[in-house]
Amino acid sequence: MDITEVKIRKYENNATKGFASITFDDALVVTGLTILEGKNGLFVSMPQTKGKDAEGKERWFDVCFPTSKEGRQAITDAVLEAYNKEAGNKKGIGKK
Repeated sequence: MDITEVKIRKYENNATKGFASITFDDALVVTGLTILEGKNGLFVSMPQTKGKDAEGKERWFDVCFPTSKEGRQAITDAVLEAYNKEAGNKKGIGKK
């Protein structure tokens, strides 16, 4: 699957720098990716939902995720490239 579009919503709040949605093959959209600032720079967190584990403790669960290191890298590269392009763009949307 190819990434055909990346949309960015900038959001400056502590470590959170923005949110992204990506489109695969003009057919599937994944929303809820978060762009975060970590101690080693920017990274992309996959969509998550809050729930309870088997012991009843609240925790975050991934909603969707890449199945390979290469897939994760392709998503991260596309999202961060669009985010960096938006640094000077007022529209807040990046297309790949």
